[in-house]
Order: sequence, then structure tokens, then C-alpha cells
Amino acid sequence: AVPPLAFCDPASSGGIAVDMGIHEFDLARWLMDDDITEVHAFGSNLVEPGLEHVGDVGTCIISMRFASGAIGTVELARRVGYAEDVRTEVVGTTGSVMVGMLPASHSAFASHGQIASDLPPSAFTRFRPALVGQLQAFCDAVLDDREVHPSGADSLAPLAAGIASRLSLEQGRPVVLDSSG
Repeated sequence: AVPPLAFCDPASSGGIAVDMGIHEFDLARWLMDDDITEVHAFGSNLVEPGLEHVGDVGTCIISMRFASGAIGTVELARRVGYAEDVRTEVVGTTGSVMVGMLPASHSAFASHGQIASDLPPSAFTRFRPALVGQLQAFCDAVLDDREVHPSGADSLAPLAAGIASRLSLEQGRPVVLDSSG
């Protein structure tokens, strides 16, 4: 379900590009081992028109350019009726790899107001082991007086990409990130 409209307000959460996109920008930077240098975001409110009243969109596609010249896309949706669909695909010159948790064959259909599917359980159930592992690593680092990884500085670049994407949505143009983000 879409979060409350007050949360979706870009003044509160940064909007879809920051609230949801920050995780994808972080992952893209890690997978590419490269910095995002330019973004161009497109959005719509075809499913959740109430979002336009707070200045956000329900669906967003963000094109990215990396410092190396490589390109990528991030797709975000506030509402997906069949499950939280989180997956990543990297396409290279000699092959590709797709990572995700949807079954190889999946279906979702509506019948008599009910939705039936063979999709995986809720996002919390699926991500719980990773979230517990992250929390444990953080606690261990604090207790052992070690540096926490990723560091606070590691969050700045994905945040800058999210803010630049929000600006791109508002202004309808590509936004270049300078070397400081």
C-alpha cells in the first residue's frame, strides 16, 4: 500500500526518488563500483492520483549515467498489486545476471474481488534475515569500537542521486551531479 500522503510529501520524505530510490542508487553504485554522475527522472500518477496533491508521483523511472559512461535505470512504484517486487538485472557485453526473489514462473489474478498468487511472502519476511544481519553487524561494530560499514559518508552519494532525481522530476530535465554530489 502507498504510505500516508503526509509521508509521501517530498518535504517530509524526499518523495519517491529519495524515499524508495536511495536503496536502488546505493545498490547501483555498489554493483557498478562507480559513481552516478547524471540522472533524468520521469514520473506519473496514473494509479494513485492523491500523490499529486503533495507533489509526488506514484511511478518513476530514473535513467542514470555513471562516471565510466555506463548507463542504468531504476524503476520505482508506490503501489504494486502482486507483491513487493525487488529485483536487479545487470547486462554486460558478454552476458547478464538477474537477481530477484520472484519465482521463475509466477502469476497473480483477480477473482471475485480476491487476488490469488504464487508469489513470495511479505517484504518483511523476505528481508528479515538481511535486516537482522545488518543490525547485528552495526551492534558488533559499536560494541567492538570498530568503524561501521557502510559508513555515514557512503550514504551521501545515493542521497545526492535521490535529490538530483527529485529535482529532475520537478524540472523535467536531466540533472548532472558535480564531483561533490
